[in-house]
Amino acid sequence: MLDVVNVTGVVFVLIALGFFAVKISLFSERDLGVLIKYAVNFALPALLLRAFALRDFSEIVDGGYLVAYAAGSLISFTFFYLASRYLLKRSAGQATFRAVGTSSSNSGFVGYPIVLVLLPEVADRALALNMMVENILILPLTLLLAERATNAEIGGLPLARKIAGRLLGNPMIVAIFVGLAISIAGIPLPRLISGPIDLLASSSAAVSLVVIGGTLAGLSLNTFNFDVFMVTVGKLVIHPLAVFAMVALFAGLGFGIANGELATAAIIYAALPPMSIYPILAARYGFQHVAAPALFLSTCASFFTLSILIWFLMGGA
Repeated sequence: MLDVVNVTGVVFVLIALGFFAVKISLFSERDLGVLIKYAVNFALPALLLRAFALRDFSEIVDGGYLVAYAAGSLISFTFFYLASRYLLKRSAGQATFRAVGTSSSNSGFVGYPIVLVLLPEVADRALALNMMVENILILPLTLLLAERATNAEIGGLPLARKIAGRLLGNPMIVAIFVGLAISIAGIPLPRLISGPIDLLASSSAAVSLVVIGGTLAGLSLNTFNFDVFMVTVGKLVIHPLAVFAMVALFAGLGFGIANGELATAAIIYAALPPMSIYPILAARYGFQHVAAPALFLSTCASFFTLSILIWFLMGGA
């Protein structure tokens, strides 16, 4: 267990470094904004480009992973949307952001550094597969429901254009599609291009962790109410259980994840706190009051839940 804590501890020490750097004004909000722009516009897209473009397409895509992770994420999303909407009587917008908080992981900022240490052989590939599910399935679904909840008068083609515009403006989504195109076409990248991509990608882990810590320090936290605890438990417990169940189910049906380490990575990624843009995305629609404290609480709690899960997945050694 100590070995596991040494891995997760390194990650959360860097998160704490970012948190206190902002709290003691070593970094201002403006400084943090620059780091966020660097991570979102350069480091993480480069990481995705490296994961896709520098590999053959057949070495990247794993149908079992995509289906199991997508199914588990949709189960968590649907369950918490319906529970929020019809059991707790929340509005459609509130239900949407309760649901996305329990089904989208902080894969790039928190998950990748952990999986890179634990399972370096599959870290890039697992991140690429995760990002495909989150950015091509969960994020568009969230935007669709959020726009319908807050702009009921918009529908059809105008709504599709609005969502497509937001998605295509995301550098990580652009990196996914460009990387996939290069991989499918089998175009070898010259060292002059692959070298800078590799250097930028290698910088993503440390910068991303400091960024998430600084982001937590700048969150405006409200009362930790029932909805906050619901999102936290849903993300750290229900989402990984749903993905675990889908991995086992599809394996039993003969459509499992071929690589055992890749299957382990899928469950670890599902057990992460929500994506770092969760409060920002919710704030665009006026629903940040649960998202901000839920991100803070789930990130803090994940040190313990992730450590226990990793210890279990690694055989309790």
